[in-house]
Amino acid sequence: MRRLFRSVQGWPFYRKLAFLSLGFFVLIFGAFFHYSTSPSFCRSCHIMEPYYQAWKTSKHNFVSCVDCHNLPGMAGKLRGKWEAMTQFAKFLTDQYGSKPFAEIDDASCLQSACHNTRLLQGKETFKKGILFDHVPHLTETRRGIKLRCTSCHSQIVIGTHIEVTEGTCFLCHFKGRAGERGEAPLGGCPSCHLPPEKEIQVGGVKVNHRQFIGQKGVPCGRCHMDTTAGEGNVTQDRCFNCHNQPEKLERFSDYQTLHLNHITRRKVECERCHEEIRHSAVTSMTAAPEHNCSSCHQGMHSAPGELYQGRGARGVEEMSDPMFKADVDCVGCHVVPKRGVAQEAPAGQTFTASRLSCVSCHGTKYDGYLATFTPQMDRMLSYLERRLRRVEAQLAKAPRTGTGTREGFRLARDARHNWNLVFWGRGVHNPHYALAALRTARDYLEPAERALGLAPPPGELPAGFSRESCALVCHAGLPMPEEAATPGGTLPHRRHARSVQCSSCHQVSPHEKQPARVNADCDGCHHGRSIQQASSCEACHRDQAIFYHGTLKELPEGVQPSANIMESTVDCLGCHDPSQPGKTSQKVSARCVACHEESYAALLQDWMAPSSEARILLVRAQRLEARHGRRPSQEGARALALLSEACHLASIVVAARSAHNAELAEVLVKKAGERLQQAEALLGRP
Repeated sequence: MRRLFRSVQGWPFYRKLAFLSLGFFVLIFGAFFHYSTSPSFCRSCHIMEPYYQAWKTSKHNFVSCVDCHNLPGMAGKLRGKWEAMTQFAKFLTDQYGSKPFAEIDDASCLQSACHNTRLLQGKETFKKGILFDHVPHLTETRRGIKLRCTSCHSQIVIGTHIEVTEGTCFLCHFKGRAGERGEAPLGGCPSCHLPPEKEIQVGGVKVNHRQFIGQKGVPCGRCHMDTTAGEGNVTQDRCFNCHNQPEKLERFSDYQTLHLNHITRRKVECERCHEEIRHSAVTSMTAAPEHNCSSCHQGMHSAPGELYQGRGARGVEEMSDPMFKADVDCVGCHVVPKRGVAQEAPAGQTFTASRLSCVSCHGTKYDGYLATFTPQMDRMLSYLERRLRRVEAQLAKAPRTGTGTREGFRLARDARHNWNLVFWGRGVHNPHYALAALRTARDYLEPAERALGLAPPPGELPAGFSRESCALVCHAGLPMPEEAATPGGTLPHRRHARSVQCSSCHQVSPHEKQPARVNADCDGCHHGRSIQQASSCEACHRDQAIFYHGTLKELPEGVQPSANIMESTVDCLGCHDPSQPGKTSQKVSARCVACHEESYAALLQDWMAPSSEARILLVRAQRLEARHGRRPSQEGARALALLSEACHLASIVVAARSAHNAELAEVLVKKAGERLQQAEALLGRP
């Protein structure tokens, strides 16, 4: 030391000054380095004041900030200093946030002289008798997630420092565990709460928890209902608080990746993303309990719901009921109170469906639908039940090793499944699907009966099993129309229904998915036969026949209908040949040339022209009528009357085809045009 002092004495002045400056700098730097590791230095930044006060009153107030916030070892300290410098730079440049984010690694908590023996201490008691064991939480995965110390110990609540956040416990143990009959927490209630040793008095009644829970095994939820509030859900809008990268936001539903990055790799509090779940035990009632019906009556409407949606039956394609597609809810039909006003207060109320439900929406024509369909469905169910019991009884006696027996079991099981769906789901919730399910069940039973050597049961087969049962099962309760409009004209519907099967005219095979359509061509039934008399044509084509004969009624004043000039000598078969394929105008044109000269082929086109004019007038009149339908003035009312008359005259020509009476068609088209012009003048249109 003396040698050093003597050598320094011989140095020039500038060297001495440099040496002293270096020593002073080292001394100041060392002092500042030591001071920068103290909590008081952290407090020098005003945004850290709440955290400093929380630390000062916490159980860790004897531990320096850097002991936890920096990783153990020199490398951890240097990295901590670098991060501190970046925070200092942000402070100087006014780029800092008022709520800083800090991570504490498990290595800091479990380092020597801290909590390194925590995993060996086993279970401990937390707060009011809550049991907790660090070992499974830190060494095993919870819900497939690797937890960290700070997963539970955090500072969500300002004023507490690295304290256990109970909301994290509730979120993990209760999310998705609530059922209709109470909560079923992860690990069960006894994993956290031991039953009280002493008797507890509740509402004047003494309760011995050990007797109920320990001896009788009564679940806690029998008494403690509604112990949680909140679902703990995650909404995507919370992601925008931290992220704006589309590639990250697209992974919102990736459960494993989100928890790996936010929980295992980073210290992000669960409540930053999840909504809160609160938990407390209700020990007294202030009012009668009010629960959803499904708390006790579980799955009571699952079969009607599946049937209404058109799914669940085996061997049947899904087909929703039309009212389901129209968004008609249960309350759309269940509108009739089951109990009167006097019984409603003590017994509650149930709303049922009845004929009034049908009539209120569809009118009186549906008044008899339920009364017709329900008995038919009951007969089908009763018939199938008898056959099912026979097959099931025979299968119970048969050995289960044979191939035929195994197949019989499968077929009987599928048939019973469909029967149960329709029986408990009430077939009226989806008539088409219910009929298809029962018909398929019958198809399953027939091979099963053959395999077991059972003869078909005696008795008449219910009408619903026939695919030609439209008029007996569904439409028997609906009014039968006298006539029906078809592409070829007016059809005498009632006459056909008495002698012709529905599928002869209607495409009923896709009827479950769309209304039954009338076949566009009647040739298969009518024109394919050898027609001897024109009267058979006029039975269907009455509009054309009346126009041809000039027997029209309800014509405007001054219009005298007259028959076609050929009416006395030529009937329908004189111009039409139903047995020949091809376009009607072409076939008739060929007939004209066969009797007359070539020029009559062009004349036919002239006779057809009024039909085209009538269509144009009809469209114009209908548009004006729709546009001015609510005109209140007298001129408007007169104009609407004229438009209605114009539509009527034009419709006659369009429906009857002007070629059947060209002279009369020209008169009617002319009158329709005059009425349209008069209406346009009254409405102020050119």
